[in-house]
Amino acid sequence: MNTIVRGWLNYFMSYCKSAVKCTMQCLNERLCRWVRHKFKRFRGHKIKAKTWLQELAKRELNMFAHWALGLETIMGI
Repeated sequence: MNTIVRGWLNYFMSYCKSAVKCTMQCLNERLCRWVRHKFKRFRGHKIKAKTWLQELAKRELNMFAHWALGLETIMGI
């Protein structure tokens, strides 16, 4: 997934930044949904899952391509 997102970002960051913002916001929401399904402690707790992802993004900036560019804070995971 990371290579696809990185390629998409490289292409669209120079042409259509508004599309990048919307798409990365959708990606962050999907990550939050995945966390809620993957870990029992976050089931039914959207805010806790978002908070956990924000902390993870601060610790592991290079985990996802859009986090490395700082887009996790813009989108407010």
